Amino acid sequence: MSSSHAEQTQLLQDLLTQQEAERGAGQINWSNLARQSRPPQACFDDTDNPCEPESGVAGRDLS
Repeated sequence: MSSSHAEQTQLLQDLLTQQEAERGAGQINWSNLARQSRPPQACFDDTDNPCEPESGVAGRDLS
């Protein structure tokens, strides 16, 4: 099985991009970031479930 030069170049580029992302992620203080960047409490208080169909929506019954 042989890959074209363009495919090999793309794979190498993807590998280098992934390595750079992992290197950058390793430099982030994730614990501190999570404490400082919490979503507003209202996000947790919301009772609307986006996975449940809305009542009164036209369309076929999927149950």
